[in-house]
Amino acid sequence: MLLNWETIVLFLILFAMLMASYWILVQLRKSPPPPLQDFHAIEVYGHKVRYIQEGIGPHLLLIHGIGASVYVWRRLIPLLNKNFTVTAIDLLGFGLSDKPVEFKYDLDSQCDVILELLKKLKIDNCYIAGSSMGGAIALRLAQISPRKFPKVIALAPAADPKIAFFDLKNFGFLSPIIQPMITDRFIKQIMKRVIYNKELITEESLHHYASPYRSREAVVAFTKSFSLLRDQRIYNDLEKVQQPVLVLWGEKDKIIPFKYAKKISMKLKNMSFYAHPKSGHHPHEDEPVWTAEKISAFLTEK
Repeated sequence: MLLNWETIVLFLILFAMLMASYWILVQLRKSPPPPLQDFHAIEVYGHKVRYIQEGIGPHLLLIHGIGASVYVWRRLIPLLNKNFTVTAIDLLGFGLSDKPVEFKYDLDSQCDVILELLKKLKIDNCYIAGSSMGGAIALRLAQISPRKFPKVIALAPAADPKIAFFDLKNFGFLSPIIQPMITDRFIKQIMKRVIYNKELITEESLHHYASPYRSREAVVAFTKSFSLLRDQRIYNDLEKVQQPVLVLWGEKDKIIPFKYAKKISMKLKNMSFYAHPKSGHHPHEDEPVWTAEKISAFLTEK
């Protein structure tokens, strides 16, 4: 039986609607989680520190790495905030926090800011998790305030000074020259080294990674932070960390190669270690479900 033109048109419309529905479903599955809510700012030592706080339960503090911000936790926080009160901060000098050029940005200074921030937030003790440079800060805080931080999570921690083989801390004076060179294209190349799952490198994520570096002050903060990365005490005092430590790593890490995982982990006395075969430097971005499962199991373990 021959079909009239009205039937054909109706069939094409239904087919187009079906394909559109399928496309929307695919895009929803690929879309990022809802944007982080509840942004706050608090003054610490005269400078504004941006943070977010979500969830219920025991406190968990998240500390990002060098060049990053609270944005890197966007895929992890929704998986943790049902069982933990998650507080993620923009370190002074990064993200939307203030970037005072006179600040030292060394290990002691950043630790002092975090301890003062927790005091102002009336958080007496909390679990602490840090990524890369944030992992180094978390391990140092565990060393100097063991009662305040009963458990520590270190995600590819920059805990060996040999990782930062270049010392840029005295090159802040070049920031007027360096800053214009930090283009979106440059940041995208960095992101390709940080993130293994290239589908996560979108216009949105590129904007969040790049936008803090529109100012000279951000470049100064970045260069000065190399004094933190090269601080010998982080690695030399790892044995002093008595608390349970969970170390998570990505086997595809191009920033802190996987070979450092064993070296750092061997110095930690009370340590659990897991690596993901398809994660780069940021397991919390590449594999948030796996990361959340490991963190939740570790923190709820008696």
